[in-house]
Amino acid sequence: MRLPLCTSAVLDFDFLTPKEPSSAQGVGERKAVGSKKALGGSMGVGSESSLGVDRSEGSLTPADRQELRLGALELTGSFDPFPCRLNGHDHLASLRPSEAGDYLSYRCADGGWEGGLAEVRAHLAYGEARHLSAVECARWDDLLDFEGGVRRPIVFAGELPDGIGKSARVALESIWLLVGMRELPSGDEPRRFALAEPFVFARDFAVAYTGLSDEAVRYAIEWLEAARVIYRVGKNGHAILWKLTAQDDAPKLIGELHRREAR
Repeated sequence: MRLPLCTSAVLDFDFLTPKEPSSAQGVGERKAVGSKKALGGSMGVGSESSLGVDRSEGSLTPADRQELRLGALELTGSFDPFPCRLNGHDHLASLRPSEAGDYLSYRCADGGWEGGLAEVRAHLAYGEARHLSAVECARWDDLLDFEGGVRRPIVFAGELPDGIGKSARVALESIWLLVGMRELPSGDEPRRFALAEPFVFARDFAVAYTGLSDEAVRYAIEWLEAARVIYRVGKNGHAILWKLTAQDDAPKLIGELHRREAR
């Protein structure tokens, strides 16, 4: 199952757009990916796509990727016990390799919780343990890759919409990152999506992913929709399917990525 108009002109949506909530002030923004102008417009190809960190020097080894991802979580590769990083946990935890040796498992010493590194990242964002679908787990995996410097997202090149507030900007940066990291120009791996495909940005996930409050996320999505930065394309169950207007440039971008792959 697959889940998941931008303009720089002056927009006259004051009668539609809600006011910036006070809870948006002082929100910790994730470090912006790309330039200040890379959040609202058409999609563009940067020097590197999310298919690799530095293709001129080859791909990272699995050991390199693991070390970078652990660093993003402020962990080392040691199997010795350490203070648990999870919210509200005051005991020890440890890392253990899977039976196949292809990934690390994070285990609380009291046996109360165990999961992979992407699930640790989700736990830290939600503030509690959550059951994650394979698709959502892949999105937290993408985020951890980005925060560790393992992969970079597809770049969105364009001007920020006029009048965009802090909450809407943080949400737009997060959506851009979400869509830019999940692409797969070819193949049909079920947790990956073509660049032009819509995305789900459910409220509880959006709050955890952006670091904004529930009120600020609601305001931000309403603002971005009113400004035609995102638009609805349908539903997946009860969840709204969204697209960035910038995704409408995806066919051109995919062609460029394929040309790069062929080099």
